[in-house]
Amino acid sequence: MNRPLIFCFFSLLILNIFSCFGQENSVYEIPFSTEKKLLVFKGKLNGVETDFAFDTGAAEGIATTKDEHRNGVSRTNSSQQIIDGNGKLTRLQTVFTKELSIGGFTFENVRASINDMQYLYCMNLYLLGADIIRKLNWEFDFEKMVLKVSKNSFAVTENMTVIPVIYEYNTPRTKLTLDGVVFKDVLIDIGFTGSMTIPITDKKIQNFLEIKRQLGQVSSQLASSFAAAGMSKPSLTETVMIDSLSIDNHLFKEIEADFKANTDFKIGLGFFTATCDKVIINNSQKKYYLQLKNKSTFKSKFPVSVLLVDGKLRVSYVTLSDNVINNNFTINEEVKSINGKRASDFVDECHFLNWFYLTKWEKLIIQKTNGETVEVLRSLNSNQK
Repeated sequence: MNRPLIFCFFSLLILNIFSCFGQENSVYEIPFSTEKKLLVFKGKLNGVETDFAFDTGAAEGIATTKDEHRNGVSRTNSSQQIIDGNGKLTRLQTVFTKELSIGGFTFENVRASINDMQYLYCMNLYLLGADIIRKLNWEFDFEKMVLKVSKNSFAVTENMTVIPVIYEYNTPRTKLTLDGVVFKDVLIDIGFTGSMTIPITDKKIQNFLEIKRQLGQVSSQLASSFAAAGMSKPSLTETVMIDSLSIDNHLFKEIEADFKANTDFKIGLGFFTATCDKVIINNSQKKYYLQLKNKSTFKSKFPVSVLLVDGKLRVSYVTLSDNVINNNFTINEEVKSINGKRASDFVDECHFLNWFYLTKWEKLIIQKTNGETVEVLRSLNSNQK
């Protein structure tokens, strides 16, 4: 090999080494939003810009047929069983994406499932699962609404609350103590829009909930929810503002939580947006770091909700402990209009979901089929009416 060729060879080698080293140390900033009730930011599937929904509770990603047609996601002949967010067992076909990109980081031959889960499909979202999330470290600034992503751990401050985690199928787990009961397998599920769900199987938890009922500090609801296997059947949920609980021995006060049967214990996006100004997920250290707010700010909600189902507007959520709502609405009841819109005003269910969920309503005006009109204002679920 002559000298010019040797020089070119070593120059290319050094260039590649520094290129790899540079990417390993790179930090990319990306704006994010929670307007779609999930943590959403821009990424790419096979070079096509795509809205990613960040979901630490899903072991792998979920694509829709929109991703298949628009972004080149390809199906395989295999399938896999999953348990969705509503606890339902379902089988989904496997797909592969040749390239998935976040900032300057690219992952090849990424496996996912394909399912036209109504909310993901209607909101044009690709569900980014924990298999890819765990390969990177993340910083979410809820004040600036900007995330940072890197392969290196992010710097933290001494005043941050540290939550160690373990991983099961790439999904993060921690431990939590409530009223003397220790839960050792609590899922951190940032793809869950709520604050926290707590199963009511333990006797001490049942007693805790009964005391709250007697004190009039429980809001009860019948509701359906979206998941990979479709809408769930209406189920009873009891919401409580918990005075205090501990996550890995760190005390948290005034935390909103939903108690229900047939559920897993999980901490959702609503917990982090209500309690934190900033969240750092250093997966390489197996730790979450929380920059806490001075005071938690859980969002108010409407005590009743409506969905478009099979061409009809139907009540999908009823707060039973709100006497006005409970006396006026029943679950699955058909209504004539909501905020001036009838079922016939919408092209399909996606049209309705985008109109209803992406509008910041101050109040709902629901007209019943008998012509009666009910005005509904927001309230905290923990406040019993």
